[in-house]
Amino acid sequence: MRFAYLGWSVLAASLAGCLAALPTAPAVTEENSPLLAPDLARDLLALPASTVPLVLPPNPGPKAARGQILVNGLPKAGLTIQIQKTTGGTIACVTDAQGWYTAKNLTPGSYLGYYYNASDRNKIGYWRGVAKPVTAMTGASFPAVDLYQVGMTNLPKMDSHIGVPTTFTWVRQAQKVDGCWFRIHDHPFTTFNLTYKSAKLPGDTTSFNFTGGMPLSKTNRYFWGFQWDAGPVGMGGNLYQAVYFDR
Repeated sequence: MRFAYLGWSVLAASLAGCLAALPTAPAVTEENSPLLAPDLARDLLALPASTVPLVLPPNPGPKAARGQILVNGLPKAGLTIQIQKTTGGTIACVTDAQGWYTAKNLTPGSYLGYYYNASDRNKIGYWRGVAKPVTAMTGASFPAVDLYQVGMTNLPKMDSHIGVPTTFTWVRQAQKVDGCWFRIHDHPFTTFNLTYKSAKLPGDTTSFNFTGGMPLSKTNRYFWGFQWDAGPVGMGGNLYQAVYFDR
């Protein structure tokens, strides 16, 4: 189960393009989104060498940004991707027949690709790329990202009543990643507070044995999920079913 993030956006002007002008807007964050997604400071950190293979699109030219979206290894057409300026402002692009999304006539600054999935059970919950510079002389090429994941096959099922310890399981996403974290959120549908985050797990992890380590209320409804790091491709993850820890 996933929920739409309501952020600043401008609708695409055509099926394969983007509007050029960025609206004035505050910097987009995910503090109130269901995924409580990654630290915005992550892109400034020195990260270890990534094992994720990169597929870069052709350089889009000055004042432009371009990337490619795959679903289970194949280009995906007709999907809306946001291109966000890190200092504020978002435009919406729609991928073409080869999965490319492109924004042109951008003002100088740092930009990143962003995707949020509100309902599709065969795609990841969200993806946030690594910011790259755009200038009057150069553009930004974002690595291809695969959004495929079989959802709703995870356990425990929606609104299960469970105890501790409990093993949570899920189907791994198609995107190759360097590592992931298991997460639990409190107060769904209001603030989605992050109440538990595991140590970093191997990228191919598909289960986690939760043994506690956080205060648990028998009356609270919790959401669990995971977040992953794909190095230069960016970060992403899923928010899965609600559970009650009342057993």
